[in-house]
Amino acid sequence: MRVAKIAAIALVVGLCFSTAANAVETSVIDVGGWRISANVDDSGSFKYCDMGASYIGGTYIAFMLGNDYQWNLILLNDSWNLERGKHYPIFYKIDREAYRSADAVGMGPNTFMVSLPDDPALFNRFRYGNGLTISTVARETSFRLSGTKIGLTALGNCVANRTTVAAAPNSAAGLFASNQDTHSKVQPDSDVANAASLGAYKAESITLAANVLSASGLTGYKFVTPSTPPTTGADTSAIWVSGKIGGILSIYDYGNTQTIEDTKSVLISSDAKNCKGKFVSGVDPSANNSGAVDIFTACDDESVPTATYTLLKRQAGGVYVFGVFDYSKSGGKSDGALSDSARSAAEHIRDASYQILTSK
Repeated sequence: MRVAKIAAIALVVGLCFSTAANAVETSVIDVGGWRISANVDDSGSFKYCDMGASYIGGTYIAFMLGNDYQWNLILLNDSWNLERGKHYPIFYKIDREAYRSADAVGMGPNTFMVSLPDDPALFNRFRYGNGLTISTVARETSFRLSGTKIGLTALGNCVANRTTVAAAPNSAAGLFASNQDTHSKVQPDSDVANAASLGAYKAESITLAANVLSASGLTGYKFVTPSTPPTTGADTSAIWVSGKIGGILSIYDYGNTQTIEDTKSVLISSDAKNCKGKFVSGVDPSANNSGAVDIFTACDDESVPTATYTLLKRQAGGVYVFGVFDYSKSGGKSDGALSDSARSAAEHIRDASYQILTSK
């Protein structure tokens, strides 16, 4: 299915260029959970690079950057029924900013494309934002922007390494092009080196989680790798289970725009969207650690665990999120109540994480 979507995206992108309907991939790498490819036309001339990823719900999202640094957003979903060439009014926003209006063009029965403006502020919002929300007449859909910071950097490198077009400064194109200056030692087709920082996040998460769990006194836990990640993007989290309790340590690092308040909103919004019944959330009144924010979310759908999160500022930038999930409830609870074992684990993990991080 993923190969079919990639082929469809390639065809749609090719239609953007009069000579690139038969675009051919010459390089493919994975950076930050995004598949990045360089494409040429039948004559071998470079035309564009694109980066794409699949999301739960069947939507495939791709950013396309042409050899002239014009960038576009492309979305594909097999369940859509669109008319090729028809214009559809949509609205989109990143995190909690105001909606922006856009003109989406149907490129096929299940694909539309949005030409993005040459706006450096918008480019940085995509790089450092937490989530993208797209609103149409029929629905509102949200996508987590994981890995776009290094992904869009690698996309800019992909084009800069292959074109002689000069991008204007103080523009989105200029920001794409300037990424090449930052990584001047990176050779063509070796953008995967930019993913090194991603591995550092993963290692940091696992190391800190192991220290926190050990200090908390929790026993019988084990770290796991989910077979189906909950969202697209790079997995920088440490995930563990212990009986009917699960937990996660994630690093939310999206530059200077990232705050604990932003992260709290993202977590609550995400959990609310996954709940098909009554949903509640709030601040945990039992938590009184200065500098930490503790929240809970609950849903009366039995398939959705009650969750509690401790949010702490990361000294190197971003936010640490310690989550504990209670899978033991029966009959569905929407009052935020945890089982005794889950509440004890959450309290001990919260205290241990605060003690470890504030003693550094």
